[in-house]
Amino acid sequence: MSITAIRQSLPAMLIAATLALGSAGVASAQTMEQGAEPRTDWSEQELQSFAAAAVGVDEVFARWRDDIAEAETAEEANEMQQQASEEAAEVVEEEGLTIEEYNEINQAIQADPQLYEQVIQLIEQEQQ
Repeated sequence: MSITAIRQSLPAMLIAATLALGSAGVASAQTMEQGAEPRTDWSEQELQSFAAAAVGVDEVFARWRDDIAEAETAEEANEMQQQASEEAAEVVEEEGLTIEEYNEINQAIQADPQLYEQVIQLIEQEQQ
């Protein structure tokens, strides 16, 4: 995938993942709404884990996307979305992050252009 394609898809990928990963995302979003500044002192290892998790989470949702869209009922779609979210959470945790940490890094890169660029480069390396 080209750097341009990554740059275009990353915001949507991260936002979708944050929304789908459940209550930790809601709690983190509420904290940010209250005016708290996102943490910016993430280690290189944490950012690498985030990049690997972001790629994995995107792959999980890509695998489920068509099935969810073709669900016959809203209940069926919701069940598949829940299953996809659980798989995505496992990917994040396998990369050594909690869901809360993943969401916090996501928020930080949306607020910090330099951090965003750093993560873009890490994601590109993950996809090679």
